[in-house]
Amino acid sequence: MSTLDALILSCDNDEYLDALLQDFTRQIEMPHALIIIDNGDVGSLAIINKYNNILPIKYMPQDRNIGVNAGWMLGIWTSKANIISILNDDIRIPPDFFKKIKAIFEENLQIGYVIPLTVPTLAEVPTEPNADSDREPCEREGWAFTIRRDICLKGGPIPEDVLTFYGDDHLYNECKKQEYEAIKEKSIRIFHHFSPTVNRLGVLNNMGSDLKKYNAWHNGSRDNYEEEWHKRFG
Repeated sequence: MSTLDALILSCDNDEYLDALLQDFTRQIEMPHALIIIDNGDVGSLAIINKYNNILPIKYMPQDRNIGVNAGWMLGIWTSKANIISILNDDIRIPPDFFKKIKAIFEENLQIGYVIPLTVPTLAEVPTEPNADSDREPCEREGWAFTIRRDICLKGGPIPEDVLTFYGDDHLYNECKKQEYEAIKEKSIRIFHHFSPTVNRLGVLNNMGSDLKKYNAWHNGSRDNYEEEWHKRFG
């Protein structure tokens, strides 16, 4: 039987994290573990303490901002589940989010990567479970994706010279390289505030230890990144 963990990377986004954890309390099927990597030292400790006795939280504060990619890999290595949902702390999710996501992976072993449909307003996020299903192939999205953990482990860690905002590309490309399907389940509707940490800290400060990784091998271009990735790993 499959197990599913959730992984949240946070950096002093208490208001958003609090709202998301409220959504967790309303889930009809809870993740096996909720791993929270706090890149703001113990900045979110007060919020975590509100939910420690309600949610299966594994809280991992960092003494410095280790960056997005390193934070994701720490969570992936910490997880013991078959499936891992990697979530921004600034999203909102419906009450059947994890139940439906997990069922997709259990129904079809060739599916390796699932994203929900991101809607433009919070009012469009369902407040009740639904049995609908509407799937289509998808490209990568970085704020709420679920992936088979074995894909990440087989592919190895996100390379150190991959810039912060390309870690999700790396994991998605590993999924396709390993010949798994990637799908969007449009009946799972979420809302995303889009980049409050970047807007608050600025792009460079949000990178943490990735700050020096402006490197020549992709020149900051997603097209260049894709071409170089396939040369190196494809």
